[in-house]
Amino acid sequence: MRWLVVLLMAASASAYSLTLPRIGYVRDSANAVRPIYGLAGNFVVGDAGDSDQQAVGFTGPGGFLKSSSSLKFINAAGETVAAFDAPSGPALVGIAADQASAIIHYPQATLWSFWHDGQLDPLSFEPGGSVLALAITTAGKFDAVIARDDGRWLLHVDIASASIESQESFPGTSGPVLLRSSGLRVYVDGTNLVVARPGMDAVPVNLSAAADSFTPETFADLGADWIYVHEAGGGRNLALRITPGREQMFVLPEVGQ
Repeated sequence: MRWLVVLLMAASASAYSLTLPRIGYVRDSANAVRPIYGLAGNFVVGDAGDSDQQAVGFTGPGGFLKSSSSLKFINAAGETVAAFDAPSGPALVGIAADQASAIIHYPQATLWSFWHDGQLDPLSFEPGGSVLALAITTAGKFDAVIARDDGRWLLHVDIASASIESQESFPGTSGPVLLRSSGLRVYVDGTNLVVARPGMDAVPVNLSAAADSFTPETFADLGADWIYVHEAGGGRNLALRITPGREQMFVLPEVGQ
């Protein structure tokens, strides 16, 4: 009965969007952007917005939309604050906490860019492996998690010189990774998702508690306190709450066409 209620709510999401809190945005199976409304465990999928999106990320104060030909930065209300031409394919984007700068990587085109002071500059950087996640950490610096033959590594990079200042081994050997400018790290360790923060104990969140036999394929920023988790093989969608002390997984209603 509960699932019937949730699905009926999802079908009439536009009617609820005026009263339910919006937690963030996701990309649906038709590559359109949809808002997610509601409270933990009772979510509503809103009406489709921008289409032809190849990557979406939203952290609360702002986020980005990446289509087949452009990259757009948005504010908390979803309004465009900057837009640029971009190569086709997905993008990894790390936005600074103040939303004033971002580091961008286009894996298919093997290109890098740095957005700052209202302009987009090319960046010549060779990480030495496949890039899994990015985050601007402090002014002029960013972190990147890469995978190479000898494991996964967290790189600390200076933007001005496009050089690696230091690196350290990164936990986990498979699965997606997500970084935030706050120092938050989310990664897979066996059957758990791990939420790690600077100066705090890492928190394991059991995947099977929300969905049996769930293998994560991608992570994406969903909202200030939420991470979107998509199942491998085009399967289910979960929301990971990352509020300190309240970390938990929740199944999202079908984010379809």
